[in-house]
Amino acid sequence: MSVKCSPLKKGSVSHRVLVERLSVAHGADKRVVCGGRMYDNLELPGFVAATDGRPAGFLTYHRKGRVMDLVSIASRVSRRGVGTALLRALFRLARREGCRKVRVVTTNANPPALLFYQRRGFVIAGVRCNAFQKARKLKPSIPMRGYRGIPIRDEIVLEKKL
Repeated sequence: MSVKCSPLKKGSVSHRVLVERLSVAHGADKRVVCGGRMYDNLELPGFVAATDGRPAGFLTYHRKGRVMDLVSIASRVSRRGVGTALLRALFRLARREGCRKVRVVTTNANPPALLFYQRRGFVIAGVRCNAFQKARKLKPSIPMRGYRGIPIRDEIVLEKKL
């Protein structure tokens, strides 16, 4: 299966529909809290991945100086290269724009994400203990438990140097 990535057209109707549909299918929200800040995936730049001409996933990002923050990544299918292709597209863009690293934040209650990122060269750069107490004040809908009932408490920061 071939995966092709292209930039999302920020603010376009197709961007909004794609992000909303894939967010819902992925069990996610279009709004994301990270590092004490609320992001809206409908307002962020990103990439869409397609397989057989159909949207299969998306990634959104936010640039802070020489750091590219991956805000959200979602895929309709697992283990088919969609997430990896989206990351590669982000790495290429970050290098072109002179960024020194790509950073992503996940929860302590998401071991599959930790495996995914570490297998692709990310290293744990920090842990924000009890970050979700503050995050739930911004977004009360954040669940209390994640993967296999693990309590969601901490943000785990991973970075990949370019």
